[in-house]
Amino acid sequence: MEKQFNARTNWRNTLKLAYGQTHQQERNAAGDLFWPRPDKTDDMIDFESMFRWTRDNGWDPFVAFNFTSMFSDQSDAAGRTIDFNPKSFKESFGMSRTLVDTDERRVNMRFGLAAIQNMRKFFLNPAPDSETDSKSSTGLAAEMVTEYAAQVLEDRVQWDSKLTLTLPFMYSGKETFEDEVNLAAEGLPEDLADYGTALDVDWENTFTTQITSLISVKLFVRWVYDKYDNTVAPVVENGSLVNAAD
Repeated sequence: MEKQFNARTNWRNTLKLAYGQTHQQERNAAGDLFWPRPDKTDDMIDFESMFRWTRDNGWDPFVAFNFTSMFSDQSDAAGRTIDFNPKSFKESFGMSRTLVDTDERRVNMRFGLAAIQNMRKFFLNPAPDSETDSKSSTGLAAEMVTEYAAQVLEDRVQWDSKLTLTLPFMYSGKETFEDEVNLAAEGLPEDLADYGTALDVDWENTFTTQITSLISVKLFVRWVYDKYDNTVAPVVENGSLVNAAD
């Protein structure tokens, strides 16, 4: 949803929700069919709100807020789940510019600084105990976002693309790796402390075609490169790392 309040102010809200499961029968040792727990195929909550001040010179200051999470965290090996985990909050500001704006295509780019807060719950004890605790981490990053929209295949398909490059220059978990963990003794890479400040890449592409006036079909393709999952704050006990990022 986007609204141009006047010649100088623009407010845009974007919400992406996705959840999917695959459920198929299997046979047990006796040869009988049964329905196991479904496998999760998609899970995304992504909300962004951006306020932009439009200026005559084309360089528009902006502030933005972003929230990401999942409906159900099923990463536990014992099959336990945690709802809305992990959670990531991001506040950013900077400058944006529309590079191309025609009937056929639109290209917008923005760059700035972002403050990031992550919170993740985890189970304290082995199953079936369900008690959880949470750890948080923070970071500061430089960020560049490029958005592209165009009509392709003779205007039969709408292509929307978003490329986000995030370069953290501060991560609160870095000192834990440097000061509290013997990386060599743990068999971990010696430069693991630098993983949290490596470049992250997130490239989203949505292809939409209208079948009838009421029915449309969408294909969503996403490519992510994340050297270290910063939502997993390092937990150290007696000099040993007891949790690890995906």
